[in-house]
Amino acid sequence: MLPRGIIPHMNHFEDRVRASYLWATQGNSLPEQSNIAPTRDVARARLDHMYREMIRGSWSEEEAALTTAVCGEITYNCFDHNLGQWLDAPGCWYEWDLSSEPS
Repeated sequence: MLPRGIIPHMNHFEDRVRASYLWATQGNSLPEQSNIAPTRDVARARLDHMYREMIRGSWSEEEAALTTAVCGEITYNCFDHNLGQWLDAPGCWYEWDLSSEPS
């Protein structure tokens, strides 16, 4: 793990990763509903929204399309391979932060 502060927003990122991991493995506290895509169609809408935000920002269409495709694959795997395996509420944690430039 990288030392805190190496990457801008890393402290926030580490906190979000830790929170999502604890939710996924322990299921003892439901996160903010804005972070949960309870169904595949909601996840798809969030992917589309993320893509549009990237295009409005400084991302090229190629960067945005590739990133969205990778995120979509990971997100859809949550539904395709984990259906019925959630500890508390169905869905996947879907959150993004576009405050940094693509590199």
